[in-house]
Amino acid sequence: MSSLIKKVSDDVASRSLKADEKITELFGKATIISTDSSLIEKARFRMDVRNPPGKDGSLGDAINWEGLLESVTNGEPLHLVADDKDYYSVLDENVIKEFLSDEWAEKKESQVHFYRRLSQFFKEHYPEIKLATELEKELAIKALVNSSNFASTHSSISKLSKYAEFNKSQANELAQVAISNSQINWIICDSDVYEFYSNLIESHGAHLENELLEQLKEELSDCEPSDDDA
Repeated sequence: MSSLIKKVSDDVASRSLKADEKITELFGKATIISTDSSLIEKARFRMDVRNPPGKDGSLGDAINWEGLLESVTNGEPLHLVADDKDYYSVLDENVIKEFLSDEWAEKKESQVHFYRRLSQFFKEHYPEIKLATELEKELAIKALVNSSNFASTHSSISKLSKYAEFNKSQANELAQVAISNSQINWIICDSDVYEFYSNLIESHGAHLENELLEQLKEELSDCEPSDDDA
């Protein structure tokens, strides 16, 4: 277990992460929205006419949304964290559904700022909190290191491709596993894997050990990127 994961595990157990402190502060400032019969009726109508958010037969998301519409002050922007397909666009999963965005703009005269994960919210508004994002990155690297089949390799590469920065230790571990793990090495010519490692060399080559860098370059030079995934 890496030192980062151990530190986070210990901090999670004691609830002493900076994120925990900020969440506690945010919840301490929260106003509880009461769920009364009027709100439930609005939510039921919303569900009946099939307006988002919500699933058929479920009032939960509709109650939450109607409660926000009713309680948030006009002109006040909404920062919504929801990793739920009932809220995000089918065209772009990092954008709220256009119907909800338009409805909020019309009724509340403000914007909705949407985040799939709490770490995204922290990154934008509390950049000093970095452990959440770093933990996600560490876990994605660990998943690639432990990849036991081609499908899990492609999945891990997809997650890691979202990160532009790796520290020296992470970059070297990623390079090493491309050579030592056959479930990565055998498909290094697949377009996604090839592109990821080409970008790693371009952006982090100066941080890679010389021998490791040359080995990785040699592996990539033996193939051209292919659109055919194994």
